[in-house]
Amino acid sequence: MLHTMRWFGPHDPPFPCLGLPWVVGIEVDLAGLRAACDVRANSLAFCTGLLSVRPGNDLPGLTERFGARTYFVHPRATKRTENPRNFYKAAHLAGHVDLYAVVQAPGCDGLRRTAAGAENATLPQRPDHSHQLLDDLNTTKPTYPGYSASNTACAAP
Repeated sequence: MLHTMRWFGPHDPPFPCLGLPWVVGIEVDLAGLRAACDVRANSLAFCTGLLSVRPGNDLPGLTERFGARTYFVHPRATKRTENPRNFYKAAHLAGHVDLYAVVQAPGCDGLRRTAAGAENATLPQRPDHSHQLLDDLNTTKPTYPGYSASNTACAAP
């Protein structure tokens, strides 16, 4: 039997753009999608960068409330500007989200998930991504887009 996993994540950008409606970005959107088809195969790709752009989002709380259906985490930080539609990528500990609180929340903490008997106790995470720099530009060096050594260091505070 073939098992498939469908992930949904916050809308990028987290507001209507180019005439396209905004679909997912706040808790009521996430809850609505979950309620529309509440099956185990539908899960959340929890992107802290996009969710943190919306000022009212309580990310540690969202992690707790949607943790049972979170099967993938993309921890990254953004910083909002005075214009609510402007934001930029920030160092992990300098954004508008407390990444430490998010990864320690029961929904993301693998030890708590294991203790609770969750079948998806291990959460795959991908590092943040940025520009390729220095030796990353060496075309003979094998790298994966968004996963080079230098760009991971760029995300550090």
